[in-house]
Amino acid sequence: VQTPPPVDDLLNGPAINLF
Repeated sequence: VQTPPPVDDLLNGPAINLF
């Protein structure tokens, strides 16, 4: 079972484009 990536990884990843 893969655990979801930390929020920091999401903010530093593609999700940063949403902000």
